[in-house]
Amino acid sequence: MTQLYYDLAELIPDSLSAQDTRGLLIGVRDYFTGQQTQLPGKHEMDQALRRLATEHHTRPAVLFRMLRVVLQWPLASPGLFDVVVSLGPVDLMARLDKAIRRFSDVA
Repeated sequence: MTQLYYDLAELIPDSLSAQDTRGLLIGVRDYFTGQQTQLPGKHEMDQALRRLATEHHTRPAVLFRMLRVVLQWPLASPGLFDVVVSLGPVDLMARLDKAIRRFSDVA
C-alpha cells in the first residue's frame, strides 16, 4: 500500500472538531465494513455518504474532501468514487483505519 503523508490539519475541516472528524471517519468505515467482498456502485456510495454527512451535521462536500485527503493525497485526484473502487475493499479499509488511528492522540 502506498504511504500517504498528510497533516491532520488538512483533514479536519473548520466546521468540525477533531473528535467529530474522527466520528465521521468511523461512520464511513462502518458503512464500508459491510462491503468487504464487493463495493457498492458509485450512485449508492454517493447517496449513503451524503446521508452520513447529514447525520453528522456537516455538508457532503466537507466529507468528500476529507475522504480525498485520507484515500488519495494530494487533492488533485480522479473522482472520489473512482478512487474508492480502484483501491478496493482492503486498501480502502486500511486507509480509513490509519486515519482514525491518527486521531487517537487528538480526539
